[in-house]
Amino acid sequence: MKRFFAFVFRATTTKPKTVLAISLLVTILLGFATVGLKMEVSWVGLTPKDHPSVKQYDNIMEHFSTMNNIIVIVEADNPAKLDQAVETAKERLLQLDEYVQSVSAQVNEDFLIKNGLMLLDENVIEMTGMALSDPNIDRYLSFMNMNYTGVSNQIQEGNVMTVQEEQGIASSLMGMDWFFHSLLVEENEIETGVNRLVFGDPYTRSIDGTQIVMMVQPTFDITDFEKVAPGVNAIEAELVQIEKEVSGISYGLTGMHVVGKDELEITESDSHLTTIIAMVGIFIVLYMAFRMISVPILAFIPLLIGVIWDFGIVSLVIGRLNIITVFTFVILIGLGIDFSLHLLSGFTEKRSKGAGKKESLEYTLLKVGPSILIGALSTAFAFFVMMTSSLDMLKELGFVMGSGILTTVLAVFFILPSILILGKQKNLSKVKGEYKLLGKTASFSHRYRFVVLCVVIVFIGIIGFKSTDNEFDLNMLNLEPKGLESVELMEKMSEDFGMSSEGLLVEQDSLEDIYKLSEQLKDKESVSAVMSIADILPDVEVQEQRMQTIGKIEQVLSQQMPYRSVTKGEFLQGLEDIEQTIQTLYEHAETDRLKQASKLFFENGGQPSNLNLLMDRTNSTSIEQFEQMQLEFYTLLQSKSQQMLEAKILVVDDLPSDLKSQLVSEDGKHFLLTAYPNFDIWEELKNEKGENFIHMLQELDPGFTGTPIFMKALYDSVKDEIVKTGILVLLVLFTILLLHFRSFKYALLAFLPLIMALVLTSGMMGWLGLKWNILNVLALPLIIGIGVDDGVHLLHRYKSTNQSIIEVFSSVGRAILITTLTTMIAFGSLMLASYRGLSSLGTALFIGVGFAFLLSISVLPIFLKERETTSLKLDNNSVKTTEQHKG
Repeated sequence: MKRFFAFVFRATTTKPKTVLAISLLVTILLGFATVGLKMEVSWVGLTPKDHPSVKQYDNIMEHFSTMNNIIVIVEADNPAKLDQAVETAKERLLQLDEYVQSVSAQVNEDFLIKNGLMLLDENVIEMTGMALSDPNIDRYLSFMNMNYTGVSNQIQEGNVMTVQEEQGIASSLMGMDWFFHSLLVEENEIETGVNRLVFGDPYTRSIDGTQIVMMVQPTFDITDFEKVAPGVNAIEAELVQIEKEVSGISYGLTGMHVVGKDELEITESDSHLTTIIAMVGIFIVLYMAFRMISVPILAFIPLLIGVIWDFGIVSLVIGRLNIITVFTFVILIGLGIDFSLHLLSGFTEKRSKGAGKKESLEYTLLKVGPSILIGALSTAFAFFVMMTSSLDMLKELGFVMGSGILTTVLAVFFILPSILILGKQKNLSKVKGEYKLLGKTASFSHRYRFVVLCVVIVFIGIIGFKSTDNEFDLNMLNLEPKGLESVELMEKMSEDFGMSSEGLLVEQDSLEDIYKLSEQLKDKESVSAVMSIADILPDVEVQEQRMQTIGKIEQVLSQQMPYRSVTKGEFLQGLEDIEQTIQTLYEHAETDRLKQASKLFFENGGQPSNLNLLMDRTNSTSIEQFEQMQLEFYTLLQSKSQQMLEAKILVVDDLPSDLKSQLVSEDGKHFLLTAYPNFDIWEELKNEKGENFIHMLQELDPGFTGTPIFMKALYDSVKDEIVKTGILVLLVLFTILLLHFRSFKYALLAFLPLIMALVLTSGMMGWLGLKWNILNVLALPLIIGIGVDDGVHLLHRYKSTNQSIIEVFSSVGRAILITTLTTMIAFGSLMLASYRGLSSLGTALFIGVGFAFLLSISVLPIFLKERETTSLKLDNNSVKTTEQHKG
């Protein structure tokens, strides 16, 4: 080590311009390399590649490249405008063919009319045939009323409906409400009303009916980072334009594509903000500490050059920055500035005692340099140990930080001394080289060591016991910024629509397996919806049985009852019967979905319902208009019934293209099924409800996968890997310190404040009510690598000189205080990030580094011996210099 620093001393003092020229050339070359560095800030790219769920997800991605939909939540101030807002958005978005493959907003009514009977059970087909045998309005409404009465009786008898059955009833009620609305408006919408009366509401509406979900299938997948941002922005811009053109409507975007785009933009914004805050804050601290504007400039020059070297190497080796490593610039600033500060502190300390530049530099490199290098090597090796992890996120973090520590410390050792030799820093000799208060504090701890030790132990006990309350937050959405619309919409979907925005996927290679699995999921209480080809393409044998049933009702429908006119009184009586039945249904409904759908038929907030308005309108309508309405209804329903009889055996090619592209692979060999829970999967992921849901699905088919599953796998892997990596880091660091100090005692002492700081950090997280998450848990190995430096510098000076405790802690304490403040400022800047995961990482690091310093100053003196000698000497092996001028 002495040979290395002797070489650095000779090179920087005899050929400083050559050293700077070589450094500039390396900076230019590696600076060009950084141009190819990409930012990939999606969590999907960090998942454990060898996990079964990730492999299954990759297989699905290969066959269904655009399986993840962009979700659009449409809201309007009245039902008619809401439906129109959906259709307008669908038409406009389909024109963005570069980014939009298909838009699914409602059930394809043409497909339903022609093939709807093939999608019903035999008994329902028979009941439908009976209802259509008399297409007169009074008889059909009477049939609907009979159905609702049956549902009400079923509920009163305590029979539990499946989620799908409940959704069907709610859809039917909404369809009837729309039918009543169609009879009230001046525009001729009765055909749409009849379709909805027969088939139910074609849209996926919120429980209160004020919102509709649209699914936009993009032409790009979530990992196509070059297209995600422009694609989502193009869709969003088109919807914003519609909002400007039509008042009273709004569109909200969510889904993993949108969250990914938001993450990219916020990550870039946060990285710029935190970097500026960190650099300005550090600049101010250095100026206040040295009272010279040149010192922070001198400290930053080699640091920034070292970071450029690091990012150039990272670009050549890895080629990307992920959602974690993109913020390593700020972390490296916080760590790398320490090397400059320790070197400048040693240099100014010697200069303040009257030594010349070369003598001061020689002293600094030979006496301070080894502790800087050991601290850097120990921190770098701590990060490089992370590369033994099986997780890419830890491997990449380990490489970026480990190489960054080495490049910055090399830049400091070669560039800063060269600048100091060439420069004219006349005022550096006036810089205060010691902080006596720190020395007195250390001396107090040594003198009253038993009292101080007891206080420290009690303090650690009080703070540390809260570690047992720490929880691990598995909700990925809690890492996102507060107020982010895409995240808020995802969280609201479970409340407003009774379903999670995120479904779990499974791929099957045969229709038979899809049919079986779909049937098994129908009766599962926790499943709110199942999306698969089984919904629109029944098994061939089933279709053949249904065709036989359709053949039977065809005979019935060939002799449909002729048109007859009913009186207003008879019609109104039928409406009153419906109102009474739905009133009973509302009173006994046990779920919000049925209650809200039933509530449509009663006065709400002073506004009469469509049913009430229709009753009033009927009384004032002329006989001619009333009979015309009846005849039009009869004609439409009769026509629909005849079209429905045209049903045939369906094959895959008969499916609507927008549905087919989402459910069947392009080669037609693979079929996709998506199961949606009736709760927020992210919120319940670590709870019994979420675990039971995933367990239930994977018991039915181990192939179920999806973002929640492999993100949970990532969380579990991170927790396991952090423990393993932490232990390995501790062992490696202890070995390095043992080799350096050649003393078990000193190696153990260097570790003591660090271990205490880890306990206090964990406890303080508990006291502050902060949960560990996938980001801030990375603070633990970082604190291990960073926190040991303070002890190393203090013990190295104490062991290699004859200085007393008060002298060591006054001089070295000054340096580690300044470096601790600059490091805490760098990490503290992360606390200001809008990305909550990053902010929590900054909080944990801020606490850990602060505790490491305080414990180093207060605990280490307890175990050191006081000395009488107060002289500052180089040991006998120091290199002597003949030049004694003051430069």
